[in-house]
Amino acid sequence: MENGQKFSLGDSHVKVLVVDDHPNTANMLARAISRLGPNVEVISATSGYEALRHSNNGAVDILITDMMMPEMTGLELIKALNDQPSTSPAVS
Repeated sequence: MENGQKFSLGDSHVKVLVVDDHPNTANMLARAISRLGPNVEVISATSGYEALRHSNNGAVDILITDMMMPEMTGLELIKALNDQPSTSPAVS
């Protein structure tokens, strides 16, 4: 976006999941994204397994993930989400 331009979702509701094994990074990104407006719901997680538990509460529209995490990498998280019918994207 150009400097000074406004971002608008209109009436759309967007659910964003931010995943990073560093809690400060996950929280900072979540706070910044939530400032996009009242129609943006942001959830943060500090592991792939925690992210999967959050996704059980409903599919997310946007996933922002750290790729290098212990226990489950970002790519493994994406694959796990794609393998679940309730969280797989409409378009792969």
